[in-house]
Amino acid sequence: MSFLLSPCIGLLLFMAQVCFGDGSRALNIPVIATQPHNCLYAKKTYGPYCWYILRNNHQINGGMRLLANGTNLPNFASLEISAILKGGRPVQVGVWAQGYTAYDLKLTGGIITAFNFYIPPFSQELGRPIKGGWEINLPTMVQISTEIPDIGRISDEDHPNATAIVNANGNARLEISSEMVTSYYNMTSKCKVAILMSSEDLVTWHYEAYLTLDVGGTRGGYSVHYTNDDLVIFSGTLK
Repeated sequence: MSFLLSPCIGLLLFMAQVCFGDGSRALNIPVIATQPHNCLYAKKTYGPYCWYILRNNHQINGGMRLLANGTNLPNFASLEISAILKGGRPVQVGVWAQGYTAYDLKLTGGIITAFNFYIPPFSQELGRPIKGGWEINLPTMVQISTEIPDIGRISDEDHPNATAIVNANGNARLEISSEMVTSYYNMTSKCKVAILMSSEDLVTWHYEAYLTLDVGGTRGGYSVHYTNDDLVIFSGTLK
């Protein structure tokens, strides 16, 4: 299945790949842990993710790479949240993010859902003060396309903000959430996308990405309705 990007988004992705490469960057903070092992430096990583933790005396960073699957794309999207430290305690939030990734999900009955995710290059330290901590918002782009055999294809696009929060008590959280509802001729679709990275103590980090999908359509007296609230891309912890 091919996924057609709008001309504007396609141009943005091309520019990002030319100017910023594959979503990686030089790391000058010690790597504490990765999952899979050594995935930050491996020439080829199997699986849809690379989770990692970076730490020195000045900051603790939780990060993830969302790796494309089934699309022959070498690209990936990177998300990293930083708890800036002073005297060993959080005093600010930082974020580094960029890249593009795509997932093809093969579902029951030959249904295929394509999930495309893009983050413009973004780097910022010092968030705005909120109750108990600090916050940074950054733009992202989500596209979902679902194809039902003998029925057709339906697509939608959203531009949700990612939110990164570090609290003075040591909690950290970076979250992206998008819900799209669309109708097109003989098809309807409702999809939710969630990507989350969090820590309650800046030691153990939790990583999660999933979709929920409710899609249906009719053609020539033939109808299909598919629902799944648990399309997990990845879920786990690292410390």
